[in-house]
Amino acid sequence: MNQSKADIKALEKELAAKKRELKIEKAFEKVRAHAMSMRLSSDLQKIVNIVAQELNNMNLDITGVFMVINNDEIDKQFTFWGSTGVAEIYMKKAAIPFLDRPIYRVLAEATTKGEHFFTEEYTREEKNEFFEHLFKFPPYSSSTPEWKEQVFSREGGYTRSVSVSHYTSIFVVNHFGRRLSDADNKILRRFGKVFEQSYTRFLDIQKAEALAREAIKQASADRVRGEIASMRTSEDLNRITPIIWRELETLEVPFIRCGVFIIDNENEKIQAYLTTPDGKSLAALNLAFDTNYLTNNAIKYWKENQIYKERWNREKFINWTKSMIKIGQIQNVETYQGSSVPPESLHLHFVPFAQGILYVGNVSTLTDEKLELVKTLAEAFSMAYARYEDFKNVEEAKNKIEITLNELKIAQAQLKELDELKSRFFANISHEFRTPLTLIMGEVENVLASNIHSADKKKLEIANINANKLLVLINQLLELSKIDAGNLELKSENGNLVSFLKNIFFSFESFSSSKNVLLHFYSETENISLAFDHEKMETIFYNLLSNAFKFTEGPGEISLAIKVIESAKIEIILKDTGIGIPPEQIPHIFNRFFQADSSTIRKHEGTGIGLALVKELVELHKGKISVSSLENEGTEFRILLPLSFEQTMSASGKNITVKTAEKQTSFKPEAQPAIQSERGDKTESENHKKIILVVEDNPEVREYIKEQLVNSYRIKEAENGEEGLLAAEDQLPDLIITDVMMPRMDGYEFCLKLRRNEKTSHIPIVMLTAKAGFDDKINGLETGIDAFVTKPFSAKELKIRIKNLIAQREQLRKRFSKSTIIRPTEVSAISADQRFLKKTLKLIESNFHDENFSVELLADKINMSVSQLNRKLNALIDQPAGQLIRSLRLQRAADLLKQNSASVSEICYNLGFSDLSYFSRAFKKQFGRTPTEYREK
Repeated sequence: MNQSKADIKALEKELAAKKRELKIEKAFEKVRAHAMSMRLSSDLQKIVNIVAQELNNMNLDITGVFMVINNDEIDKQFTFWGSTGVAEIYMKKAAIPFLDRPIYRVLAEATTKGEHFFTEEYTREEKNEFFEHLFKFPPYSSSTPEWKEQVFSREGGYTRSVSVSHYTSIFVVNHFGRRLSDADNKILRRFGKVFEQSYTRFLDIQKAEALAREAIKQASADRVRGEIASMRTSEDLNRITPIIWRELETLEVPFIRCGVFIIDNENEKIQAYLTTPDGKSLAALNLAFDTNYLTNNAIKYWKENQIYKERWNREKFINWTKSMIKIGQIQNVETYQGSSVPPESLHLHFVPFAQGILYVGNVSTLTDEKLELVKTLAEAFSMAYARYEDFKNVEEAKNKIEITLNELKIAQAQLKELDELKSRFFANISHEFRTPLTLIMGEVENVLASNIHSADKKKLEIANINANKLLVLINQLLELSKIDAGNLELKSENGNLVSFLKNIFFSFESFSSSKNVLLHFYSETENISLAFDHEKMETIFYNLLSNAFKFTEGPGEISLAIKVIESAKIEIILKDTGIGIPPEQIPHIFNRFFQADSSTIRKHEGTGIGLALVKELVELHKGKISVSSLENEGTEFRILLPLSFEQTMSASGKNITVKTAEKQTSFKPEAQPAIQSERGDKTESENHKKIILVVEDNPEVREYIKEQLVNSYRIKEAENGEEGLLAAEDQLPDLIITDVMMPRMDGYEFCLKLRRNEKTSHIPIVMLTAKAGFDDKINGLETGIDAFVTKPFSAKELKIRIKNLIAQREQLRKRFSKSTIIRPTEVSAISADQRFLKKTLKLIESNFHDENFSVELLADKINMSVSQLNRKLNALIDQPAGQLIRSLRLQRAADLLKQNSASVSEICYNLGFSDLSYFSRAFKKQFGRTPTEYREK
């Protein structure tokens, strides 16, 4: 019987064990079935819940079940799913940073070492310390105070059983410190293996989801790129927002509004393409970077390539809408809002890309995962938009090129026509000039050959020299026009180039002596036979030598060397020790009408024709010309001419070196007229003539002006503005005639300095100018010029202008010649004159009491000589200094007598008169009454 009971108990125990095993297997199967039915990676949480429920069903004494991912980051971040098995879902996937506490540290070390199973026990204090730290991190940081209180109030310690597999670890905990039995721990181990299988399924699904997401993202990106690649105009950009709307929906990004901001960083502008809540495109908003705080922040984050987030409540949305209406960017509020009521809440997300920002608005903030999808979309948009910009730039460049090519063709045709017109004009005008010029020169030469007075002969010599200059210029213009038209032909004749150049070179000998310039001629042989156009070769070297002399001051040197070099060429080098050419001007000196010094103070006159003609003529001879130069050291011209087989060189091989010697030539260089100054004692009447200062750098023009005026005026001369300034201060002339373009100081600067100088500010100025434009006259008037005479000028016009200016000054002076009340502003409009008069009057009035105050003391205080002071005062008010002092004292006396402020004698002595009888005579002379009679009047 007892045996039977024992067998029954054993059988019942075995049956219970089998029943529990069946329950366990059923639980395992349930876990496996759910694992196989997983379609999404998020379903893993359900598996964790089922494991917790089944462990609870098996009466394991636990308060929680957790699945931990085993990876290399477990000692840095704790990633897990958890469940109590009581609620449907205890918590979602969580990740907390490493906590340096035993409960965390032991688990991390054990899983890292690969331990398969272990248990742990902790005291209540250790448990609570761990939870204090745990509640600082999400998701635990959002736990309610009641829940936290419940955790901390539990009695006992903390026990944990852990089953470690390859990918995961599953552990159960008891927050009251009760340990699992060995049998329960075995069940946990088995659940660990089953859960590992579930997690493997999870990984497969996760990989499939990742591939699917990537495929969707790639397809979305491809669609965006394809759409934008089809855009051709800025109007096409209005299609942007519908595209973005569609792709956000495809990527399952939650949103209610979206848009794209295209940023123009250079001009600090934003072009915002937005949608309405129903996905329709709004007109683009054109905003400045600093429109408001939102645009400022969006641009700031864009520059830092960071996502910018902002939450709007209804009030902020309304304020934004109002600001857009105010600046005219929004017309219909309801269209923009999508309804008559603005949204209660709107979370704005601004995701940057290279050319702008992708904007997504939603009722809640987007998760990091969804923001990554938006970033992918933004990157695809950026690449596509860059291609759109490239295409647009190419199209614009293509259009510009086509326009430019058409304009170039038109310009080329116009230039060709203009060149032909210009050539015909130069040819025709040159011919028209030559006819009257020939008659003028012929008549001048006839008169020169007759018996005429030496003074008249000198005038005709000047006229003849300048007529020759004009003829040279006309011939050069005619040559250039023939070259342009292709009608200039060489009339070549065989000749000895050495002797030809030597004759031209030494025809400048007398001129070189007058300038103190040495001439050096060098040739390796006496004879180099060459076929060349003698007239044109003479023109080439006349121009080159003229330039060399023009820019070389004595003492200096000019050399010409000729030799035959390899490859059958003749090399001719003309070198001087002149002022040189600035390096930036060397490439242009053979250009027509180019002048190295185009300023108004250039020292050397010229037209810019000579060197251009030289180059053309050298090239007609199939030669080449080049130049090298160093400033302040000199210039070297190098000409290469071809030597044909027929041309021979004398075999004597004798070197020729010649220095300044007499040579005969038919060529006549420019001569300088011998201008003689007329001498003789000045008559008394001449001393009373008005003085005119002529400031002109051209001696012939200066002499011509002098001849026209010398019978009526005393003429003083100066070669430039600097000399003219000194002469004006010293002589104080009645009028100044000045040129505009002069060396050292041009006419404008000269006039400005005259007007600013109290000694010379009153002098009338006549300016001779070839610049007759409106701006030039305004510039001159602003510097204080009284009259312009345009070159070439009429002597009669010049005389009339001078006469009128002097007469105007005479009338003004007569008005003040006997005046005792002088107002400087009425005397002159020139500020320097006004300052001078104010200072003079103030000095006189402040020294009324000083009987020793004299003209000499007044001149000294004003920093002028007595003669300068008297000439200045006479020019302004027609009163010398002595008369002015006396007149002002007497006027003050008259004022005091009217006021009856003192006796006659007291007034006399207080005003610097030492003799009462003299005071009475002078007073009566000025006012027609004695002082006593004047007071009693």
